[in-house]
Amino acid sequence: MIFKKITSLFTLDIRALSIMRILLGVICLVDLVFFSYSLINSIIPLEVVIKDFFTQNYRSIYTISDNMIVYGVLIAVHTALTISYTLGYKTKYTAPLFWFFTCSIQWANPLFTNAGSDVARLLIWWSIFLPINKIYSIDSGWKKAKTQEYRVSNIATLGIGVQILSIYFFAFFLKTGVEWRNEFSAVYYSLHRSYISSEVGTWLSQYFTLTQGLTIFTLALELLGPILYLIFKPRGKIIIALLFILLHVGFLITMRLWSFPFYCLAGCIILLPTHFRNYIQKKSTSLHKTNLSERFWFTQTFVNIALVAIILYSMMRNIRGIDYAQREKFFPNEINKYGYFLRLDQNRWIFAPDISHYNGWHQINGLYKNKNEIVNLSSLDQKVYEWKPTLRQIHSILPTEAWVKFVEYYVTFNDPKGKYSNYFVQYLCHQWNNNHESQEAIKAIQMMYHYESITLPKENLSKEPSTIQEKYLGTRNCKN
Repeated sequence: MIFKKITSLFTLDIRALSIMRILLGVICLVDLVFFSYSLINSIIPLEVVIKDFFTQNYRSIYTISDNMIVYGVLIAVHTALTISYTLGYKTKYTAPLFWFFTCSIQWANPLFTNAGSDVARLLIWWSIFLPINKIYSIDSGWKKAKTQEYRVSNIATLGIGVQILSIYFFAFFLKTGVEWRNEFSAVYYSLHRSYISSEVGTWLSQYFTLTQGLTIFTLALELLGPILYLIFKPRGKIIIALLFILLHVGFLITMRLWSFPFYCLAGCIILLPTHFRNYIQKKSTSLHKTNLSERFWFTQTFVNIALVAIILYSMMRNIRGIDYAQREKFFPNEINKYGYFLRLDQNRWIFAPDISHYNGWHQINGLYKNKNEIVNLSSLDQKVYEWKPTLRQIHSILPTEAWVKFVEYYVTFNDPKGKYSNYFVQYLCHQWNNNHESQEAIKAIQMMYHYESITLPKENLSKEPSTIQEKYLGTRNCKN
């Protein structure tokens, strides 16, 4: 009885689960294109990735060889699995394989993953145990589901629901900086960072009071949203779910966060209870009883016990993350290997614990081989600028958030020996020289990082205008 009451907290709609499946597949297909590009072009050599980032608990089929033919076969299989999952074809078999290949390609690209990668793994994992193919799928013959089969409630719906709400609830406790808790300036600072702010976000950053309100809204929703979702009845759940969706729509409009808001939107859609879709379609429904053994090869009891253990593991890991020093003795690092093996590890540190007070951008200059001139590889017009570039020019330097993470975090600030800088330079040299005539070939690349401090409106009245500073990242010769 207690078990049924707990699982009933997350009674999901199979139409929403099918929509989630389709969205996950489409977004993962886009991610696959980028990750495959990184592997094929060897931006970071495979042996370096294995040496610097792999532990004994990491497994990736993409690391069996760096041969292009092997990569081609693996990517082709991965693409076929992604399309099969998206279309809902043989999902009982394709879903576990799709999850395995998704984990594998993320493992092989650790420098280019982001918070969205964690969300993708978790949603795909739990979808293995859910009826994601009962409607809008090849498995169902694209037939409309019977009216009495719209709702589903079991341990898997509890697991995926808890995981989605945990994204927000535990993120609140990690946001401890003054920008979040005292000044409420986190959104203001974030929207002033040109690499991640969109044109709409840059315009919005002019209104400090409004950005403070958005900061407070974000914190309140992260803390209270999950609690209220569990307490409220279906109509109240609709409001909370729509607020979560609104939050990520705001991310999409104001920031460049690559796949993170898309994956979160796919997850938040299933939080909308059946009442929401029934109201739109003016239908009624009763509970659909799904046996988890139908979704997997083991008995239902075994699957239930395993999934309960996974839910408890994930919750304990999240709780430990709030205050690692105090809780490490109750959840020691030795247990992490189980989470790494199933890729249940999660990163909640996006925009936490604080926000950078600096806005920066790179200037990447190429030195020609045959003429005493330089070309700006990071500018749309390829002119060398001596002033702050426009937002569009800054976005052209690193076109996606994955590139921003790699170049800003690893190349600029965490590369004391210049190893990642050198690999990045060789990649740029190769790309430029292969796409230009010999007389336009470059022999070396010079990198600089320009940055300026972001000041609050009240500070602007008492301080001189911020000056642009420069960090020289070195000049490296092209090997090809």
